[in-house]
Amino acid sequence: MGLIQPDLDAAVDELERRGLDTGERFGFPHGPCVEFRAPGGQRIAVYELTRPPDQPTATSDICVSRTLLPDGSRKDESIP
Repeated sequence: MGLIQPDLDAAVDELERRGLDTGERFGFPHGPCVEFRAPGGQRIAVYELTRPPDQPTATSDICVSRTLLPDGSRKDESIP
């Protein structure tokens, strides 16, 4: 799940204040993003819309699956 926030720094500060561990920040076409796990284990991405698409459409959203590999590296895959 991805949630848009008007101020990513403020959103991350609030999540951490509430005890959630956020992951490292990364970028994707719409702007900066950070991922965290909800208490139930769900992966949630929070991003700041800094580069909106020219013509928003249902197909303009980009979803990425991030997998933590046994060696500690990450594998990102686009989800159609």
